[in-house]
Amino acid sequence: MRIGALAKALGTTPESVRFYERQGLLPGPSRKASGYRDYGPEEAARLRLLLGLRQLDLPLDEAARLATLCADGHCDEVSDDLRRSLPAQRIKVRRQIAELRHLEARLTHLERNLAAGGEPRPLISRQMDDSDESPIGGQSPRRGSDKTSTHGDRHMKQLDLKVTGMDCASCERRIQTTLSQLDGVVRSSADHKSGEVTVVIDPARASADAVRGALEQAGFKSGL
Repeated sequence: MRIGALAKALGTTPESVRFYERQGLLPGPSRKASGYRDYGPEEAARLRLLLGLRQLDLPLDEAARLATLCADGHCDEVSDDLRRSLPAQRIKVRRQIAELRHLEARLTHLERNLAAGGEPRPLISRQMDDSDESPIGGQSPRRGSDKTSTHGDRHMKQLDLKVTGMDCASCERRIQTTLSQLDGVVRSSADHKSGEVTVVIDPARASADAVRGALEQAGFKSGL
């Protein structure tokens, strides 16, 4: 099976498969006499497991380690590791759900006020100030999902990044959560189908290098 057929069958992209191989997270397949790489059932099963673990929002290196263990015949150890890590993972998911509910409430409030003829800037600025004072799940929500590219009179900078390793909707959420925790990020969006991430930052508090560094620590590779 060629790389394009493998990626399509598993709902990912050839670029993501190559990224995993370059990072040493997947072994390279054998090559046919024609020189094309030939992916067999074993490679497909291992990649399917890796992608499934990533959809649980596990870090890339951890997902690769567990996929390798299972592929080597140690699935019992994978089960033990998952039993230990799932409670913490569920806590993180509940916190994300709370943050999304809070965001939905803010958007609903904004929508109603705009429909009533309110001016957008005061409403958005007030909601940003209010959100900084309203803890969710024990943490103050960040500005990663704010729908504005200005704050006060400061000029904001937009970064358009190509990201490898982002192959599912769960990866999108992981990236946005990671960026929302970075000081100086005003908002962000991610699309795993195109592999693109857009980040609006306050240049006085954040930089492109800081954004790329945060993404790399989360297990993703990015470039402008």
